[in-house]
Amino acid sequence: TYRGKTTLLNQNTNPQRHYIELSFLFHLYGGSQNLSWKPYLEEKPEYVVMGICLGSQTMNVAAGGTMVQDIPSELYGKSTYDEVTEQSSEELHRNPWYFIYSESDMLSCSFHHIKFSGNFAKSFYSANYQPLVLSCHHQAMDKIGLNFEVWGTSLDGKVTEGIHHTKYKNVFAVQFHPEAGIFYQKGSMYKIKPDEAAIDISEVLNRDDLTFHKALWHFFSERIAKSTAK
Repeated sequence: TYRGKTTLLNQNTNPQRHYIELSFLFHLYGGSQNLSWKPYLEEKPEYVVMGICLGSQTMNVAAGGTMVQDIPSELYGKSTYDEVTEQSSEELHRNPWYFIYSESDMLSCSFHHIKFSGNFAKSFYSANYQPLVLSCHHQAMDKIGLNFEVWGTSLDGKVTEGIHHTKYKNVFAVQFHPEAGIFYQKGSMYKIKPDEAAIDISEVLNRDDLTFHKALWHFFSERIAKSTAK
């Protein structure tokens, strides 16, 4: 279903979920695997779909796209956690220390910046800024599915951070986690590295970073409101 043989780095613990979600999304907006299918969104093109993290990957595959099964090994040539811990924070999409140490206050996610391409991001965020985002994944989008375009990537361009549908303007996705409550509420104390003290995650994002996240949620909310008003 994900158009590739499963590597030894992955385990499918809930195949029924993936079958249902892939089928649901394909029926909504179609994909290259069956060009004769008439998408349900033809009846309601304003319908809003926002994918987050695994949601973005699933949305892409449902449209005929493919997956990078493991970012460190496939995109950066790393085979051990020791190698990954030496990488720049901009190359990390989850915290490797979390998988080495079992401490309950070790953050499983990582922070890195993203950059924009195309015009989609300009529809809700016009600043010339590369915001910091929170990521927690080791897979990524590879070949982009039918009628989707990339609107954001990691700074090195290796990991797709945002896609949007070119036909149905309210269908889009983010690879990162704008919904994470830990950086909206003070007092979420976590370690990034084992030899560092725990920090308040709500203080990691600066004002410009938060402006981007709030703009994204405003865009989503506004699209929901317009869609349901019709």
